[in-house]
Amino acid sequence: MKPTLKPGLTAKKTITVDEPRVISFMGEDCRVYATPRTIGDLEYTCRDFLLAHLDPGEDSVGTKINWEHVGPALLGAEVTISVTLVGVDGRRMSFEAKVDEGAEAVARGSRAGCTVCIEKNYPVTVNDPALTAAMLAYGAPLSVQVKVGAAVKGGQGTMSDDRTSVAAAAPDGTIALTLYKAGFIVGGAGGNGTLTFKGKQYPVELGGISLGATIGASKAELIGEVYNIKNPSDIEGTYSAVQAGVAVVGGGKVAELKNSKGVVLKVKGKEVGLELALDLSGMGVSLKK
Repeated sequence: MKPTLKPGLTAKKTITVDEPRVISFMGEDCRVYATPRTIGDLEYTCRDFLLAHLDPGEDSVGTKINWEHVGPALLGAEVTISVTLVGVDGRRMSFEAKVDEGAEAVARGSRAGCTVCIEKNYPVTVNDPALTAAMLAYGAPLSVQVKVGAAVKGGQGTMSDDRTSVAAAAPDGTIALTLYKAGFIVGGAGGNGTLTFKGKQYPVELGGISLGATIGASKAELIGEVYNIKNPSDIEGTYSAVQAGVAVVGGGKVAELKNSKGVVLKVKGKEVGLELALDLSGMGVSLKK
């Protein structure tokens, strides 16, 4: 990476919103710039800018996008993608970005990424499992040292870290939960379920769950995966949401929870289309005696 890469640098790219960039399912009058294509064009704008400041054999990959599509740009519109480099931390960098059609805003947000060496093994230490997973997925011949819970072999490097990440790990078990509604609140035992671990099944009991008023059924069924469990008893404890706030479980949406032992549950509604508002933070799980 060249010393010219410093915060404050800017770049712009002007493109025409052509046929491959627009949606078609809303009819001819609403053929607008698709959100995924705005993100793709942002990625290439950042990459093209970075290549001018990288050494031969280096390239760039994106690792995180925070993006809001705020206005339409119709087929044939001319839009300008503007990016500002706001942070450089070793091989990681971050951008503020926007897309405009003249004076009209189309999209706003930020993008983070890292540089990779694609022609040789390049030893690098990264404290971000998601970033490392992206680097390895890119296919670069990297030697990476990162922590992902316990030491895990990945690519040509060893993964390790203070934080627990299950982004690239296989689940250690599965869990099926049934929550019972009393009025609109689940109280008392709350429900029950079954942990499947190393080919054996273990009945569990639940408590401490608040069920939102968005369901009409007397019970809800959840299924999910279990990570970082070494013994059946590790499942026991009080779980807090990895991401704060009420989790909407169903329709493919997943709630992620963790207990004090580091066990992580990723659960979703069993029924297709089930939309179930659950405050899963504070859920207690115990093995049934």
